[in-house]
Amino acid sequence: MLEPFDCEGILSLLNAGFSLRQCLSVLEDEHNAECFAMMRRQLENGEPGDRVMTDFCPDRYRRYLEGFIPVLPVKEALGLSIRMANARQASRKQYLSQAAYPLSMFLLMLCGCLLFSEFCFPALLSMMAGFRIDLSFYSRVAAAVRLISAFLLGIVIAALIIAAVCTSRKYRIRAYCFIASRNLLPIIREYVSARFILFYTQCIEMDLHTMQSLQILKSLDSQPLIRMLACGMDDALRDGNAFEEAMHSRYLDPSLYRFMRIAVHTEGAGNMMNSYLHMSSLRMQRKLKRYTEVIRLISYAGVGIMLIIVYRILMMPLSVLTEF
Repeated sequence: MLEPFDCEGILSLLNAGFSLRQCLSVLEDEHNAECFAMMRRQLENGEPGDRVMTDFCPDRYRRYLEGFIPVLPVKEALGLSIRMANARQASRKQYLSQAAYPLSMFLLMLCGCLLFSEFCFPALLSMMAGFRIDLSFYSRVAAAVRLISAFLLGIVIAALIIAAVCTSRKYRIRAYCFIASRNLLPIIREYVSARFILFYTQCIEMDLHTMQSLQILKSLDSQPLIRMLACGMDDALRDGNAFEEAMHSRYLDPSLYRFMRIAVHTEGAGNMMNSYLHMSSLRMQRKLKRYTEVIRLISYAGVGIMLIIVYRILMMPLSVLTEF
């Protein structure tokens, strides 16, 4: 299997006018010699270059390349696949890095509270029982902490299961249509709309016209939501709607339609789309930051409450001794 930098090296040489065989000869080293030998053998057996590249590309590129190869030459298909894969990875890394720590802290806090109330609380209460202290209140607190932690952890697990089902290939389109049509989670519609425009601008920047770009996006079987939106836009354009009106869909971000209505009156439609992507990224980061701040505060509050309860329990013997 090729490494990503091998694919990028092959692309740069293809753009310089080299053939695929020449690219393999120039880029061969001790790390890719075995893979290049198998590719060269397939080429010698009469396999077309696009098939060879599809077979040996890494998965992150192949998911796009398989859809582009039937409609584009191998050089353009490989270049577009690399651009889209890198753009997708960058956006995903940006949002995951912002949400990973607060969500992990929240899950650890819930698990910690549940385990503490299940194992440590009874030991503390039994230790304090020798001082003949009324511990009925703290017993109820321990039960409440255990119940609330288990309830919240159950909600999180159920939400993760629902998210896994909704993002599966079988239910992804139906789940998104249900969410977008009812405006349940606007941030999801904004994210999908931004991804669609990101992929579309990658096509436009390769000097592909609108209908060809939509045909390419319609070929992305690995991206069912992008494919669905491209099919909807293509149908709207074929029905005689203007490009900006084709963007007016309940499955797309409403602000995208407003952007496109302005863009059609300017000469820089591509710049307007890039401006939309920048604005959408800032808006989603702001919303995500708001959500993660709430989760972080809840986590800190949970840990703080547990520390206060433990402190009160440990200080009870001292309060008893001061009475004598």
